[in-house]
Amino acid sequence: MSRRTRRGVILLFVLSLALAWLSRVQEPADGGPIAGLDRRLDYALTDFEMQVFDEEGLLSITLRAPRLANDAGTGVGRVEQPRIEVHHEEFDWQVDAEVAVVTSDRETIDLPGPARVRRDGPAPADWLTADGRDIRLQVTPRIATSEQEVELNDSAGRLTGRGFRLDMRRNKFELHEQVAGRYELDTPESRD
Repeated sequence: MSRRTRRGVILLFVLSLALAWLSRVQEPADGGPIAGLDRRLDYALTDFEMQVFDEEGLLSITLRAPRLANDAGTGVGRVEQPRIEVHHEEFDWQVDAEVAVVTSDRETIDLPGPARVRRDGPAPADWLTADGRDIRLQVTPRIATSEQEVELNDSAGRLTGRGFRLDMRRNKFELHEQVAGRYELDTPESRD
């Protein structure tokens, strides 16, 4: 190797060491968190999906939406165009709304404005829809309530009323007041 080549290799080695020393990551002296740093962040997620599991580790609720915005100060999440799926044994429940507000403890989902709750089951006659406003969904007990007007439709007819409670675990609903209904019996004569 010539003298000129050796000098070039040595110079390249020295430059590499200097560059490595300058580019190394500086760690804080104590390695601990920075004092006074607020770890809460406002954030927004697109194509959002949240899954909630019950005490036995089984999937109980799935929430999907094109956008979730979280307010760090309150811990409240605002969800645009949510699709909430409530899973329980043989029935599947879907809740669609324009907006959902998820509380900071993640135990309550408020649906201000119009919303639709739909139940599907193993038999074609198991369907039910509830169209209402200002619905509150309690996550753990899987109960939907509202004090506003609601219209329930199923294969047997239609019920309207003001205020309702829908227990998705027990597959039971109650209308509170101003209840009116129309029932259609499925008889052999009505099938003709």
